Amino acid sequence: MRPLLVDATRISDGKLVYIKQCAAGDAESTIAKMLSADDVRHERRNHSVPIIDSFLGENDPSILFIVMPFLRPINSPTFDTIGEAVDCVTQLLE
Repeated sequence: MRPLLVDATRISDGKLVYIKQCAAGDAESTIAKMLSADDVRHERRNHSVPIIDSFLGENDPSILFIVMPFLRPINSPTFDTIGEAVDCVTQLLE
């Protein structure tokens, strides 16, 4: 379904991660790295997925792989209250 994404297990601690392929220096990877910088990552309104690591393709340096935490679907677990759903939508819109 998502040909540019693959799940993997991080060797250091056994956690499940996503590895996403993108073009080196493209807008997506540049913005994602910027939002994962130490001075921005801990801001209360920053709800972006953090970039754990990144590396260039071994055979093609124009390809960048970014490593992110493996996330669960938005509806798992299901919302118990309307307030939880409203909070989720508010965070998505921020």
